[in-house]
Amino acid sequence: MWWPKDRGEWGFWIGIAALILAYPLSLLANLTSPRLQNRWSARSSASLTKRIDKLQQKLTEVETQPILSSFEHNVLRSIGRVGWLVRSVGSMVAWLFMICAMWFELVGYRIPHFIFGLLFTLLVSKEILHALTAGSLTEMAALGTEKGRAELRETLAKLREKQARMA
Repeated sequence: MWWPKDRGEWGFWIGIAALILAYPLSLLANLTSPRLQNRWSARSSASLTKRIDKLQQKLTEVETQPILSSFEHNVLRSIGRVGWLVRSVGSMVAWLFMICAMWFELVGYRIPHFIFGLLFTLLVSKEILHALTAGSLTEMAALGTEKGRAELRETLAKLREKQARMA
């Protein structure tokens, strides 16, 4: 079997594998996250009660707002897509700066190392900020519809049923 001989080849193949697996793993995480939270909360009655209270509070907050119309829901989704596009362009620009900086280093120019740290910090902080805003926007779009609210009520009913069985 063919194995990479040095760190560069290992890094290349690990990077390719990461790019290929990024999308399926993010889908898997988004699909299983609520189920795992509910299962984790069912390990004790105290954590189950805390999870039920949290979801009930969220449902109460959501029900004070009117249901989103189809247009409003599509606008929220579109805002999320535009945010994704801005994030993608920002990531591309940051990676191009890092590649250019590495190329300058390879050619022989000396670039201060803090520039690499600054670019990396910028990239990571931008990703974290985007994840926080995209998550809240997606949740708002989902819970603003009647279907999203019905799913939240269904989850609450299942958790209350588990709580009754534990008692």
